[in-house]
Amino acid sequence: MRQLRPALIISLLFWFIAVLFWKLKGNIFFLFNFGYIGTAVAVGLGAYSLLPRQKKPQGRRIAQLLVGLYMLGFLGFIAKENMQIEGFFFYLLAGFFAGSVIHYLVAKIFGPMIFGRGWCGWACWTAMVLDFLPFKKSKAGRPSASWEKLRVVHFVLSLLLVLALWFLQSAPRSILLACGREPLLLRFGDSHGIPAEGQPGILQIPMPHHCDTQDHLPLLLT
Repeated sequence: MRQLRPALIISLLFWFIAVLFWKLKGNIFFLFNFGYIGTAVAVGLGAYSLLPRQKKPQGRRIAQLLVGLYMLGFLGFIAKENMQIEGFFFYLLAGFFAGSVIHYLVAKIFGPMIFGRGWCGWACWTAMVLDFLPFKKSKAGRPSASWEKLRVVHFVLSLLLVLALWFLQSAPRSILLACGREPLLLRFGDSHGIPAEGQPGILQIPMPHHCDTQDHLPLLLT
């Protein structure tokens, strides 16, 4: 039982977060989302603790598959939620505490602060994809410091792109807040991610169905 203590702590922590966000936001999806992720990581940790030394990595693979397929398959392809850093910037500019903002707070900031860098190796869909590739070790070794600067360049370019799209559109921020709740998604195109017919360059923001404004509020980029 002592071996399963870390898994139990992780599970209880995530279920606490799940109930907290459910009560604060009034959306039962948070109960399912964080409850599932916490349970999935706990299952992987439990398997890691109980498996013999040679098979312990399989415990991490279990957690990676359970969390990674949920985030990539359900949140990404089915719910079409933007969990990338560009979506995070968009939500921040819109003033919404939802979607990728919560994801980045939990997965990219507080998770690594509490559990260290190893956190992403257990609960990240990107790590899942990379770990299941056949390339286990780079023959050239670690890239030079000059190549690592590309991460900073990518971050700056992503931020500049979002800022350009945001400040070039004509609808004021007050329209986005008309509903009093966060939008369901924030992305280009219609519900399938395809630009609106006859309207190239339109930023579509699907609004909650109870909103008085139209469900898909077009924000002109010119």
